[in-house]
Amino acid sequence: MRSAKRPFLAMACCLTVAAARESLAIGQGGPVKLSINVAGEYTDNRDSTEEGEDNFDFFLTPKIKAQFRAVQDRTVLSLFYAPSYRRRTDPSDIQNETEFQHDLGIEFKHKLQERWSLRATERFNLTDDPVVVDQGLTLRRDCSFTLNRAELETAYRIASGMDLSLLGQHWLKRYEEAAVAQESDEESFNGRLRIWQAILRDFGVLLDVTVEKWDYDSARGLDRDFTAWAGGIGLEKLIGAALKGSLQTGWKTLEYGDSELGGASAPYLQGRLRFSAPSEQIVFTVDGSYMLRDSDIYPYASQEYTGLGLNVEWRPVSRWEFGVGYAYRRGEYDVDMAPVEHTDPAYVRPGNGSEDVYSGNGSVAFNFDEQTSIRLVQSYEDRDTDLVAAWPYTRNATRMTFSKQF
Repeated sequence: MRSAKRPFLAMACCLTVAAARESLAIGQGGPVKLSINVAGEYTDNRDSTEEGEDNFDFFLTPKIKAQFRAVQDRTVLSLFYAPSYRRRTDPSDIQNETEFQHDLGIEFKHKLQERWSLRATERFNLTDDPVVVDQGLTLRRDCSFTLNRAELETAYRIASGMDLSLLGQHWLKRYEEAAVAQESDEESFNGRLRIWQAILRDFGVLLDVTVEKWDYDSARGLDRDFTAWAGGIGLEKLIGAALKGSLQTGWKTLEYGDSELGGASAPYLQGRLRFSAPSEQIVFTVDGSYMLRDSDIYPYASQEYTGLGLNVEWRPVSRWEFGVGYAYRRGEYDVDMAPVEHTDPAYVRPGNGSEDVYSGNGSVAFNFDEQTSIRLVQSYEDRDTDLVAAWPYTRNATRMTFSKQF
């Protein structure tokens, strides 16, 4: 980790200790809470490479959460900070044996009027954990980065059963490794206008209009930027007391920054089905999506994405929790999604290809009481690809986490 970060780490640790003392002074009934996680993870493929190197990571993560309410709960401010110390038994040549990572979040909610509300959030991470970005499936595991995500949303109730919302999002990602940063640092701006109308007590329809702008750095003169517009309609239905389904479809158009690429258009589809048994003891969730979206593989600008997922959560008694999850995702990359213009004579434009990623996990947790628990998670990833810029791999990981709230 760069030495420039050291003052920030020292200040963060001091703030953690100070807030911890405040939490203990206030007690469980106060607005400030303290918890700590101790975790160990073994994996047979530390960096998600073809060969694979096994490794054991140890994590120590204190966390401080606070929530403050004012004006008869019309204003709510929530925030948390979780610094994490990681020790690695077998780091690669470009990894540190020990490292500090950070997770900081803040949310502000305010009810301007009975019908009008405002919400603002910001989330900052300093990490090399791909789970933070995209479920741990495609990002290199040996590359540290900072990620800042900000949202501003306002919602207004036009009439009984009819709501309007306007959402703005900003995403800024910066890599620490210079060779990666000069080609893969990214920034995006997204905006969404949504109108929701309840048709019946258990049925509703929504209209969506969204715009996205993605910008990437490149020392090689590759223009991977694009702007996207999308519009669609969605339906949501309650089927009895336990089953809820939603479906959204529309049309999305991409306009690339590289003038040689022009643009791309395609329909998009997103769906979810959720079943919950009485008292939420067991919950089944099925998700599916198809769309044009930002790329996971350099140097492509975009991809044609298909994703499917299944998740089951079961809590037979208050002390025990079980979970099983499975996900499949396919990214199809066309030569027309790769930049043409460049300033690097060594650049070779990649051709058509695809990647298939299969992932699964199983978990079991035991709650000693409301404040103390232990969780075991076994996960598996398998990537199959014919892309020159990617590589196939399999990865197994076992993580044990002990959590304590004070």
